[in-house]
Amino acid sequence: MNAPVLTYSLTPGEPRGSAGLAGVRLRHAVVTDAGETVSEGTDGTVVGVWAEGAAYEVEVASGLATVDAASLKAV
Repeated sequence: MNAPVLTYSLTPGEPRGSAGLAGVRLRHAVVTDAGETVSEGTDGTVVGVWAEGAAYEVEVASGLATVDAASLKAV
């Protein structure tokens, strides 16, 4: 199964929100910005908030991934 690749258009002033450096767990497999697949259940850290919380930039061991909000849960 291929993990979804998300693309968001960012506007000046973003990222927004206060979720930075929050611990999260992936609910679904995702693809990092470098093209590596990260498994469901992997823990990461929110380092950016996009589109007023529609998606998050998450740092995982293998890099950064833009992840839809519904694909994350707080840990």
